[in-house]
Amino acid sequence: MTGDPAKIIQQPFVILGALDVGIALLLMLGVVSLYPFVRFRAALGFGFIGLVFWTQSVHSPLLAVAAGSAGLYLCTLFVSYVPVVTAAALGITGMGLFAWFALTQ
Repeated sequence: MTGDPAKIIQQPFVILGALDVGIALLLMLGVVSLYPFVRFRAALGFGFIGLVFWTQSVHSPLLAVAAGSAGLYLCTLFVSYVPVVTAAALGITGMGLFAWFALTQ
């Protein structure tokens, strides 16, 4: 945990997190044309982060990332409220668990 930009840039998860914050801000502003990119980002996030955890045989964070990425992806597919809320709950829970695993281990 540092404020030094040179050390922060060396961590790929920090770069992806900063990208996610920017995407989240744009989605909060109602830029729905970003949905295809969000779907790509969900697949890329699961593929990259999932591969990292799978190669290290760490299964709990892998399942959390899978749930979070699936929730993010499904939020962009559904149009009625009940499936969107369910997918959002899955995504927030999965990414929350992933953050918890990353901070405690």
